[in-house]
Amino acid sequence: MPVPNIFGTATSAIPLSQLDTNFATPVTIGNTAVQLGNTVTSFGNVTLTNVTISSGNVTIAGANVSGTANVSTLVVTGNQTFVGTGNRITGDFSNATAVNRVAFQTSTVNGNTGLYAIPNGTATTANYIVSANSDPTNTSIGVFGVVGGSDARLTSGITGTGTYLPMTFYTGGSERMRILTDGSISMTTSGSANTTHLFRFNENGGEIVLNNNAGANGTIIDFSSGSTRLLHVLSTGDEQIGLGAGNTTGSLQFMRAGFVEAMRIDSSGGLILVGSTAQKATGTTWSNPSDQRLKDNIRDYGKGTTELMQVRVREWEYNGKGGTTEGMKGLGVIADEVMTVLPNTVENYDAKLNVDDEETTAIKKFDATEITWLLVKTVQEQQALIVQLQADVAALKGTA
Repeated sequence: MPVPNIFGTATSAIPLSQLDTNFATPVTIGNTAVQLGNTVTSFGNVTLTNVTISSGNVTIAGANVSGTANVSTLVVTGNQTFVGTGNRITGDFSNATAVNRVAFQTSTVNGNTGLYAIPNGTATTANYIVSANSDPTNTSIGVFGVVGGSDARLTSGITGTGTYLPMTFYTGGSERMRILTDGSISMTTSGSANTTHLFRFNENGGEIVLNNNAGANGTIIDFSSGSTRLLHVLSTGDEQIGLGAGNTTGSLQFMRAGFVEAMRIDSSGGLILVGSTAQKATGTTWSNPSDQRLKDNIRDYGKGTTELMQVRVREWEYNGKGGTTEGMKGLGVIADEVMTVLPNTVENYDAKLNVDDEETTAIKKFDATEITWLLVKTVQEQQALIVQLQADVAALKGTA
């Protein structure tokens, strides 16, 4: 049938109701022939430019869209390819109201969401890259990816002339750890690389620091603050290895099975053994500095037989308090008794009297050094007495 004249003179849309239902002249859109007056719901290989669809859903399969297309809901089937360079997916990703931000979400009801970055073909590396600048040419970047199929890698990197940044880790609204650009690992309380550390590892300085400032070069373990070190290696001046506390009040404890104290070095340098014996390689005695040039106020020891006769030698069994071993037998003196005669032999050390005590208490300890010299002095007095008695006997014999 002939084409109605209205098509040639129409200046506005022609309603389908004016078309003959048998109108058979097709119009081709893309690769689809459309019979006017019929309803077609799908077009293929169509190029759309500056398209506005006010309502409803649009399904695009194998279509090229250029320019600006405003679509309320877009359903895409098949792969999507962005041609050209510098393309961006833009939207409100920073709305003050979190729920109003553009987001990626699975279409599966009650399903979990996971985003994949996958390599092409036989490649084995894929990354997520974030930039510190809207122009990523010369800037700091953060990269998370799988590299070469061999490791999952978290990287603080750069493009061009960008600046390398430390890697920081936050929980509870505060920084808990950072990896500095020199390879140091720091757990800090205030988020600064130069503050008090809960933990710091510096592979360049050979340091593992616990709860301390930077510490001296060569520090291996620094426990507490300032110069208080549990273990340190001093690499300046004389080579030294230090084990223990650098302050004046701490003590160094050595523990045995069950975390029970076996030995202690107190703040004055005294060595305390929990066990009843100590062993050396040979039978030699301990030595002390004794050069006359080291001593002032040299005088004779004034005690002797009289004091020795007041020393009570006792036997006992320990009751387990103060870190002692319950039932262990002992032989010697009681500090509370001997201190009235030889007060310089008794000192105090701090320890928990009972295992469940919250605070330490002063416990008396006995140093037997003076007993040795008291015995020497007593022997000298006895020898002098023997000599005198021998002289008296000889005199008596001479007058007989």
